[in-house]
Amino acid sequence: MLNIIQNIVSVALFLPYLVFFIVLFVALKSNRKPARAFGIAADVTTFVLFFAVPIAVEALFDLKTMIYILCIALVLSMFMTYQEWTNKKEIELLPLLRKIWRFLFILLSFVYIIVLLSGFIVKLMNYMN
Repeated sequence: MLNIIQNIVSVALFLPYLVFFIVLFVALKSNRKPARAFGIAADVTTFVLFFAVPIAVEALFDLKTMIYILCIALVLSMFMTYQEWTNKKEIELLPLLRKIWRFLFILLSFVYIIVLLSGFIVKLMNYMN
C-alpha cells in the first residue's frame, strides 16, 4: 500500500499538469462551473508545483532552490498585500489569498516549463556530445 502511494506522489511531482487535468476533470464532473473547476484545479496544482519545481531543478542542475522559492513567494505575498492595502485601505483576506495563490500558480507553472525545456536542451546536448 505504501508503495502505491509513493508511486502516485512520484508521478504527481513529475507531472503536475496531469494532476491539474485530473482535478479539473473531477471538478467538472461534480457539477461545478467551468471557471470554479479551473480555480480548484489551479489551487491543487499550485501546492504540487511548490514541491515539483525544486525537485526538478535539483534533479537536472544539482541546485537546491526550495528556500529561494519560498522566499520569493513570501516577498511576493508581502508586495501584493501592500498593494491591496494601498488600493482599498481595508483588506479582504480570502480574496487576497486567492489572488496570491493564483499568481503563484502562473509563476510556478512558467518556471516549471522553463526548467523542463532547459533540462531537455541540456540532456539533448549531452547526448549529442
